[in-house]
Amino acid sequence: MEGGCALLAESLQWLIPDSQLMVVGRIDEGVSDHVLMIREDGEAIYIDYDGLQFEHELIEKMRQECLSDCIGIAPAKTFLFTDSDLFWLQDDVLGFSGFLESKMGSVDADRVSLTWLDGADCGPGPA
Repeated sequence: MEGGCALLAESLQWLIPDSQLMVVGRIDEGVSDHVLMIREDGEAIYIDYDGLQFEHELIEKMRQECLSDCIGIAPAKTFLFTDSDLFWLQDDVLGFSGFLESKMGSVDADRVSLTWLDGADCGPGPA
């Protein structure tokens, strides 16, 4: 929660308006450890610095990262942040969105779709 994950998620959301900001972490303890973006493509696809992930992959990653089995996911807008907790870098979003497009080409809903995943590895894992 030092700002990098929120900057990436908000910048991607700027480019992909049908997406939503989410927080993940020790939500039941009032701790959001990470901000990312979600997009529905038949099922939820979470996008952060690790790329596209299904919910079970995200939860497992965060269990290891947070050293906790109590990991939850919530919409960022429902998590109680002060103005300085998450959105303090709002002025940088437009610039970073432009940077992402300059390095990666057009970033839109089609670029964060399950069709980009290898068909053999695609699909939800164990429940």
